[in-house]
Amino acid sequence: MLIIIIHHKSQFVVTSFRLTNAKVNVIASDLWKFQRYALIENFKNRLTLPPPLTFINLTFIFLKYVYRKCYAKCKECYHPEVRAGKKGMCP
Repeated sequence: MLIIIIHHKSQFVVTSFRLTNAKVNVIASDLWKFQRYALIENFKNRLTLPPPLTFINLTFIFLKYVYRKCYAKCKECYHPEVRAGKKGMCP
């Protein structure tokens, strides 16, 4: 009788440990994914050139920004399905 009680208690401990472990693994996985995303964003936003040459990199970023804005505006002007009902500077 004592052996059966000890066996049931040990099964309960093992089961509760597995449940706790599963919960911790889910939280750890979510935390790892968030930290990985933050690290990738950090590397993506870094400048590629060393400090004496950062003006070149910043100029490139500015030109890319202007190009994207102009491209979006031209796309809006030349594609009527995009500007459906919009009033603007387009002919």
